[in-house]
Amino acid sequence: MAAYEIWKAMGVEERFGFDFSAGHMHCSASNSQNEAIKAYVDKFIRGKDGKQVLSGHPGNIEANSWYSQWAGHKFDS
Repeated sequence: MAAYEIWKAMGVEERFGFDFSAGHMHCSASNSQNEAIKAYVDKFIRGKDGKQVLSGHPGNIEANSWYSQWAGHKFDS
């Protein structure tokens, strides 16, 4: 979520996606992640219109504390 704030500051937050899911080996996707991966590939590799691929994070992470001091900043382009 802290990295997402950087994408937002650059004005390209629609290009950022993640999906935290457990129950699979490192560097492999779980079945529940297949839809998110397909949406990301379709949108950013195949150039198809699609749904936003950003997903939620586990509820036990307090991500706001990582970026609260600089959230909302905009980079000059």
